[in-house]
Amino acid sequence: MKSVSPLKALALLPLIGGTLGIAQAASPLLDLGDNACAYFVCDAGIRYVDNIYATHNKTDDVVFNISPGVQIDIGRESNNRLTIKAQENLLAFVDNDQLNTQLAIVSAVYKYDAGSALSVEITGGFEQTAQNDNTVSIDGDVVERNYYRGGIMLGYKLTEKSSLEAGFKYESFTFRNYRSIFNDQATYAIPVTWLYAVTDKINAGLTYQYTYTDIDRASIAGSPDPGHQEVHFAGVTVRGALTEKINLRTNLGVGYQKFKDREMAGGDDSGATFNFSLAADYQVTEKLAASIEAGRRFEVGGSAQGITNTFVNLNGIYSISEQWEANANVGYSYQEFEVPSTGTDQITTAGVGISFLPNKYWRISLGYNFTNNDSDRIADYSINTVALTASVKY
Repeated sequence: MKSVSPLKALALLPLIGGTLGIAQAASPLLDLGDNACAYFVCDAGIRYVDNIYATHNKTDDVVFNISPGVQIDIGRESNNRLTIKAQENLLAFVDNDQLNTQLAIVSAVYKYDAGSALSVEITGGFEQTAQNDNTVSIDGDVVERNYYRGGIMLGYKLTEKSSLEAGFKYESFTFRNYRSIFNDQATYAIPVTWLYAVTDKINAGLTYQYTYTDIDRASIAGSPDPGHQEVHFAGVTVRGALTEKINLRTNLGVGYQKFKDREMAGGDDSGATFNFSLAADYQVTEKLAASIEAGRRFEVGGSAQGITNTFVNLNGIYSISEQWEANANVGYSYQEFEVPSTGTDQITTAGVGISFLPNKYWRISLGYNFTNNDSDRIADYSINTVALTASVKY
């Protein structure tokens, strides 16, 4: 297969100007009345990827994308706010044009908060993807999936200092190709949290969440039934401003998982371990902001593998001026595969980028990202990506 050099990728960069002209020529903001409006949105870019299949057999290519769409905001200045966004992502590969595709992305968020005892948030979305990863990969092709998600979260203030949150979350994905190999999944979760205002800025309390993941049998004749996974989590929750510059959101506790009705190797495996989630924002200086996301949780891979994933991601954004900003990120994930195959994947990621904001409508970014998977379960692989992107909202 023909290789694309980085120099060739850079030579193609001027072509993106004609693509972005579509976004620049869009209609202006449309006022729909009754505190509602519609925006034209578009993301476009070109990237060079040295491993488009995310396997040890590297194939590089240059990929163009353009994602035109619309965003509708209703009730921007009211207690009832609804945002709907829909885009169509068109991908074109220079050498591997058999991978050319178009992918739909739709999301919706409704929020009700009148400052009273009750608050409501409802979310939903649909997204199509064409991307391999360490649990779902085909050498020489890209695996395509449809993702669905939805949920409702209710908050109720019980007393002046205590409140209760309860909700329902749904996530699922179905494979658009290679259905005889991989397993569709649907996950249902019920979280319940009780919080108490320890101080004016910090809330602490207890959380319990039940999660049920239904795993479909692969379509190949005679494939074993992967059954389903149940996870119980119970722990302590802390949220709020630790200082004027640090905001924290964390759950610390014990998670217990069990696979049931499973015909695959390992059978009805079960076990308990320390689970947690952590997210914190730190305004280091007036120009520098940092954030951290970390956790340890149970997951299910695309081939019905049981996974315990421990991860941490660090991000930083530095405001150089009103029109320029720089960013950097680094991450690490340690994934323990339990059934049907055992082993570990250690995934390291890192990236740097710079963005130019000529006005309130545009963002133009240049970035580099690196991913490396050091595995004793599959062949090691790495991915280097250089991307030039632009986004407009008008």
